[in-house]
Amino acid sequence: RTTKGELSLALPLGQVYEWDVRVVTGAGVLYESRAPAWRFALQGAPVDSPSGIEVEWEPRLSLSWAAVPKASHYEVELQRRDLLGEEWVTVVQEGRWAEAQWQPEGDFRPGHYRLRLRAFSPGHQPSAVQEKSFDLKPSSSSLSSFR
Repeated sequence: RTTKGELSLALPLGQVYEWDVRVVTGAGVLYESRAPAWRFALQGAPVDSPSGIEVEWEPRLSLSWAAVPKASHYEVELQRRDLLGEEWVTVVQEGRWAEAQWQPEGDFRPGHYRLRLRAFSPGHQPSAVQEKSFDLKPSSSSLSSFR
């Protein structure tokens, strides 16, 4: 509570706060606020971006990256585009993946693939999205099934 127009506080990051301004007259009469309290959270600098993304196809698709210090989880998205196509389509997505490796479920057919990945940490802004593109080319055994 202050009678001045400004107030300085040291507020920890990641907490949710409410800010409400009310008018109190010199006689101590409190006027009701017509606006709801304003809720906000303070966020620190963005967490570091994941790096060192590796792709393995055998025995099944496995994606890994260097763990980001302080990251609580990752958002991972695998997109696919036909070999001659232009539109990216999300094949599989995980919003809260805790580990620095991922083996998405699915039967992956030939095409261009793109992993989109970002890290999250409490009290910080999410990292920038990191992308890794890679191809799954038709094998001779899969081509023989089309004959």
